[in-house]
Amino acid sequence: MALALLFGGAALARPHAHGGRARSAVATPPGASIGGGGATDGGATTDGGALDGGALDGGAAGSVRSFTAEAPPQATFGEAFPYTIRVTHPKGEVIALPRAPDLGDFDLDGADKQELPNGQQVTTVFALKLRAWTVGKKAIGDLELEVQAPGGATQLTVPGPTVEVRGTLDPDAGEASALRDIAPPVELPVRTYRVLWGILAALGLGALAYAVVRQLKKPRPAHVAPPPPAEPAHVRARKALEALLALDLPGKGRQRELYFQISEITRRYLGETYGFSAIDLTTHELLSALRKRPTPGLDIAAFARTCTDADLVKFAKLQPDADDCKAAIDAALALVATVHRASQPGGPA
Repeated sequence: MALALLFGGAALARPHAHGGRARSAVATPPGASIGGGGATDGGATTDGGALDGGALDGGAAGSVRSFTAEAPPQATFGEAFPYTIRVTHPKGEVIALPRAPDLGDFDLDGADKQELPNGQQVTTVFALKLRAWTVGKKAIGDLELEVQAPGGATQLTVPGPTVEVRGTLDPDAGEASALRDIAPPVELPVRTYRVLWGILAALGLGALAYAVVRQLKKPRPAHVAPPPPAEPAHVRARKALEALLALDLPGKGRQRELYFQISEITRRYLGETYGFSAIDLTTHELLSALRKRPTPGLDIAAFARTCTDADLVKFAKLQPDADDCKAAIDAALALVATVHRASQPGGPA
């Protein structure tokens, strides 16, 4: 039922819900008639009619505001539904939502604002998203809009319509909406690498088996007998001198080469026997090294004369005859034999 109050020649409409819809009179200038419609049952809509801002809000006389609040007649528990508020007001006013609106049994899930100018009037549209968490017929809480007018700040109360909140089950579905038993587990395909790992393992085992077979088939090296122990120094020296004698170098005019070979064989034998390197020493260094250590069986004076004769052939180009060459080899053989006997345990000093 609409209730119209006159303030300063204008009508103030205070909406009241009746059957989900309330209507109010329209503001008119003084002396004009006010027409009011009867209450009708319909959707969840609240018509605010016309509000004289001059009388209600303390603004300039003749500033008129009107509003509507629309919501669906029914909503589903927990699901968002639209709630739209349209306020038509004079140009120059700013309408805003309160910071923490009290919407009763409903939660605010989102809000959008749009201003639509129309001449000297502006329509501010608030598109809200609400959710209900209780079932039954619930009235949306009154919304106290904040109005910034040239004459000062005020508030505009928008009564909320009634919305029937239904549960997620349809009460008219009968047995079809009865709760069913818990469904058994459903097998879901899950990505797995077991097949790939199995293939890699098989390839690895195959490679290992191939390597083992190849190793087994590889021909084994023939057994090589260890080399015989090295011959004693005196044996190797004697054999070298006898082989040198068999070469008959003097008969080939190679006496100088013969004396070089005799000197090398003798030096190697003495170095191995007395424990020093004698190959690269000069005659003077060799004799000096022999005098510094015990040399059982060696006549150093006689050996010095032999070295001097050999140096004359090697470096002074003295040409010995065949007998001299034979005597040099015999002297070297005698030296090896004498030193070997003297170096044995119990041998002559």
